[in-house]
Amino acid sequence: MSHSTLPNEFADRPLRLIHASDLHLEQPPYGIVDIPDHLRGRLIDCPYASAEGVFEAAMIEAVDAVILSGDVVDLDLAGPRAIIFLREQFARLAEKNIPIFWIGGSCDPPSDWPASIPLPENVHRFPIGRVESHQLIRDGRPVARIVGTSFGHSDTVPLDRLHRDLEGLRTIGIAYGALDQSSAQRSRVDYLAMGGCHDRKTFSFDQQTVHYPGTIQGRSPAETGRHGCTLVEFEPDGPITLKALATEVLRWTTERIETDASASVASMEATLFERMQALIAKCGGDDLFVTWRLAGSSPALSELRRTKAEQLVAKLRDHYGQTTPVAWTVEIVVERTAAIPESWYDQQTILGDVLRRIRELQQHPETALNLADYLAPKDRCGSLATLADLSIPGLRQELLEETAALAADLLTPSGTD
Repeated sequence: MSHSTLPNEFADRPLRLIHASDLHLEQPPYGIVDIPDHLRGRLIDCPYASAEGVFEAAMIEAVDAVILSGDVVDLDLAGPRAIIFLREQFARLAEKNIPIFWIGGSCDPPSDWPASIPLPENVHRFPIGRVESHQLIRDGRPVARIVGTSFGHSDTVPLDRLHRDLEGLRTIGIAYGALDQSSAQRSRVDYLAMGGCHDRKTFSFDQQTVHYPGTIQGRSPAETGRHGCTLVEFEPDGPITLKALATEVLRWTTERIETDASASVASMEATLFERMQALIAKCGGDDLFVTWRLAGSSPALSELRRTKAEQLVAKLRDHYGQTTPVAWTVEIVVERTAAIPESWYDQQTILGDVLRRIRELQQHPETALNLADYLAPKDRCGSLATLADLSIPGLRQELLEETAALAADLLTPSGTD
């Protein structure tokens, strides 16, 4: 059956899907120092509230199916709450006759779901290592074919094994991982629903749409911007359209403010308060977590770096961080725009000694620099040890530059910059 010969009752009814990935129910937001008590509950509940928005959207939009393309939950970390939550949400969709097609990603292989707690019948899991196919039925008739495979911890995703339906039904492929464009093009499915990337991305290849909806909720200050799921519509004999649906309940943003030479600490404070008011007005009721970056030629920036930044953070938190929704200042970063004067490296001072040692480490990258040696023995195999790993390209150089700037700020007499 070709697209043009679908039954008449489907001719004016587009096929509609919700495509979501990277729900990560086990992972509340992170990257915030000194979380106050009144925000802890919101952060813990954040991934569940965002995920509930996905399933709520499926019912509001009256979709034909929900596609979950991996990394829904790591049950080893999330525990019973996630199992109960997902069963409840899946059951809600079952009442609306909405099937769910769920492939496993790197953290949610099908085998991890406890056998003693069966999933509702509307949930279809896909195996690892082979492609499985399901017909999507609407009103007793097949309207699409869903083909997919769960992630098998291999760098190669077998996209070319996701084949188009031989009878002409719309074919949706589901896979997880990095995109191999040549393999994706050989699959020839109409829509390739991908997971495993927290950023929203879309590619088009010869009448084929490949899409990552991104994570449903930003988890750290680095994941700025809107996040959510995607409403996918297939018009009969027409194009595929993608509509982003926001599901996040907490939004991260980084705001950079350029100051001029005349700016004072007081004027920069006024600017931050004014900008925060504007952000709240645009936020739409979501909790807002803001990282401020201040740059420019003002001498007052040096004063902020040394003593005033933390005071300004406290003022912003006191004024905007106690309300609902919250507008919380994560940190204020004062950028150093001027290079450290060369003469400072020649000083016979503590500052000169520190700067010379840092330069020596910069010029000799082969010299061992293992921050894990400075951790307590109990922390050398945990998450802190991961943060101390300087083998990541560019991280060592960035750390040394930041250390030099910090030394200059702390060891330079006030008023010198």
